[in-house]
Amino acid sequence: VGELGSGKSVAQKTVASHSIDRGAQLIAVDHSDNQEWKALAESLTTANVIDFMNPVWALDPLRIYQSPAQRIRETLNLMTMMLGVSVKDDEGILLNAELKKLQNKDLEISSLRDLKNHLESKNIHEADRDVARRIARLMDVFADVEFGQTFFDPSLPPMDFSAQATVFCTHGMALPNAEQLNNSEARKEMGVDKTMGRAAYAYLASISDAIKTGRKHKGAVLLGTHSALELGPPELRGLIPQRAVFRTRDVQLAKQNLEWLDESYATSEYIDLVTKDLAPMDSSGSVPEHRRGEALFRDHLSRVGKVKVLIPRAENRAKTVLTTPPKVKREA
Repeated sequence: VGELGSGKSVAQKTVASHSIDRGAQLIAVDHSDNQEWKALAESLTTANVIDFMNPVWALDPLRIYQSPAQRIRETLNLMTMMLGVSVKDDEGILLNAELKKLQNKDLEISSLRDLKNHLESKNIHEADRDVARRIARLMDVFADVEFGQTFFDPSLPPMDFSAQATVFCTHGMALPNAEQLNNSEARKEMGVDKTMGRAAYAYLASISDAIKTGRKHKGAVLLGTHSALELGPPELRGLIPQRAVFRTRDVQLAKQNLEWLDESYATSEYIDLVTKDLAPMDSSGSVPEHRRGEALFRDHLSRVGKVKVLIPRAENRAKTVLTTPPKVKREA
């Protein structure tokens, strides 16, 4: 945790690059406009880069999964969230019934585009055709937007699960705010971009779980944010064993972050350190090179100390690690 430009992203990418060197598999969701994690992944190893605004790989669940049961489950989950329907609605019930035909091989379709065409065809029972056409028309709304192509364009090759690095670039994709997530009426009023963004992020979590199957007990998650409170409720924050606090010049935020690091460190002495003497900025707003990467770190045994993140010495590696996201305005 730490303020913008304090070194969080550099630290994360340094840890990730060293982990890949030791045989790890990287999965990153990159919302930055300059696609900083894409640059890192491509410089280190073979990588899948899923750019929703300029797709070269397909994420169509009917194409990337081999198991019929998984194809049905993931397609139903994606479609109900994307289309804003419940599995208990007529649309959800019909989708489930038609997809189940795949398992019994009563239906031969291999993509979401095929599914849409099937729902518009006379192969649908006459009593269900109105509902089926409504589903197909809803699918059309999302198939026509540019960041829907990765799901609906059958000409794109399916994503390869074996790549050592997979980066999902989600720039240009909007996300709902807290009210829209927690209020059913507000969700109904969301535009196409936020509806698609919500569905896509939930789907990416499912894909990430599939990629790391077999490595679940040797996995790590890197999270970076300005305030420790954004990491969830106290019970969830307490489950994070290794913690780093970078420069935070706001006194209240510094106190919150230090309380999360270790309650005994939320003192005036350490607040002063975090606000003024961790990678301190000079009068021009830059950090002297020999002071960059400083942080307070708590290890898995709850030992706390001051550390300095050292970037890789290889020139090409250092360049991608130091690539930082531009400042962006975020919706409240």
